[in-house]
Amino acid sequence: MKKIILACIFLICFTINVKALDEPYLEEIKIDDVVIKDFSKDKTTYNLEVAKTKESVKVSYTLPDNKKVPDDYTIKTTPSITGEVPLKAGEVTKITITLSDAHESSKQTTYTINIKRPNNQSSNNLLKTLTVDSRRVTLLEDETEYEIHVENSKKKIEVTATPQDLNAKFVTGYGERVGNNAITLNGEKTNFEIKVMAENGKIRTYKITIIKTDYKSNDNKLKSLKINEINFNFKSNIYEYNLEVENEIEKVTLEAVPNYDRATVEYEPSYQLTEGINNIVVKVKAEDGTEQEYKINITRKSLGVLVSNIRIDDIVFDFDPNKYEYEILTSKDTLNFHVTLNKKTATSKILNNTNLKNGSVVRILVQDNDKEIYYNFKISNKDISTTSSNNSNILTTDIAGGGSKFFQKYEMLIGFASLGIGTLGLLIAILTRPKKDKEEDEIIK
Repeated sequence: MKKIILACIFLICFTINVKALDEPYLEEIKIDDVVIKDFSKDKTTYNLEVAKTKESVKVSYTLPDNKKVPDDYTIKTTPSITGEVPLKAGEVTKITITLSDAHESSKQTTYTINIKRPNNQSSNNLLKTLTVDSRRVTLLEDETEYEIHVENSKKKIEVTATPQDLNAKFVTGYGERVGNNAITLNGEKTNFEIKVMAENGKIRTYKITIIKTDYKSNDNKLKSLKINEINFNFKSNIYEYNLEVENEIEKVTLEAVPNYDRATVEYEPSYQLTEGINNIVVKVKAEDGTEQEYKINITRKSLGVLVSNIRIDDIVFDFDPNKYEYEILTSKDTLNFHVTLNKKTATSKILNNTNLKNGSVVRILVQDNDKEIYYNFKISNKDISTTSSNNSNILTTDIAGGGSKFFQKYEMLIGFASLGIGTLGLLIAILTRPKKDKEEDEIIK
């Protein structure tokens, strides 16, 4: 058994070696008639670098002694190496040599040579001189940011500059600033850039900041204004806003930030709202003393009707939530009120509802947060038997002298019954009167 296994292993190894020996290969590759350093037939990729002045190379190769083209191998090169292969500055040129078995095309070997030619163009993108407002700026090789101070009265300045390398140039729009292209100075600081492009295309950016001496800004605008309880679209050039909130919002908090950090802002960070229109002013004072006001008009909606209904046991009257004075006709010494409220947060309290007499006033106090409403009910017992004729929500209640509830409830039915009995008696009297009277009636007719 062991002998069989060893035989199999030997056979596999032999097959692999035979296959490896059968793969196409080169004995050597030359660049400009010089064999590539460390060339090996089993190494298929090479990275080379030539002088930056080298514009082309000659590539050649050698086959094994016992191999011929096309009898044994077919060879394809990319690009063609019949002549010299051109090299571009700053780029890597890839050359491939592919060998295929002339009788079995699946057997292939590709050698790749990557040849780098460095860029021979200058990379110098430094400034040689920089002059701002007729003053020469001292330049440092590793420094690209500079601050230049000028008089506060300056409105425009000219900038001139020259690159160190004659082949370098300014990026369009980022070169010298002279004549009509002079830099306009706005505010305390003005920033601009100079960009120098080297011959090889690399760009260096110089950042220049012009600072006015003793400058005082007239910027009196807000950068942002937030009202934490209200979402609205703020713009620094709009100075008045009309906003609306629900009645539940009793207070608003403001956050105002000036556009210029040396400006000052005056306002109340927290503002208590009342029902109706609330006028809030945010004042911005610029560094030079000029002022600008932002007006915020916030309308807090009315609380609305707190009471939907008030009724009194055994007394009928028309309740109007917007009417606060009533006259109640009764002889009772206390009344049983029922108050229906519209808001969960509201409360009611009945005052002076004992020992009632003519002229007493029962008051119902309704409260919700800081709001108070009183409904007044004036007691009258001057004329209990009749209903007031002025049609002003005065309603008949008890019978004078405190008659029984039964009589009060069935008073109308008793009246109709009495009317019916009287009519019946009159009819009987007519039918039963003497005949003589009837004749006299006929004579009279």
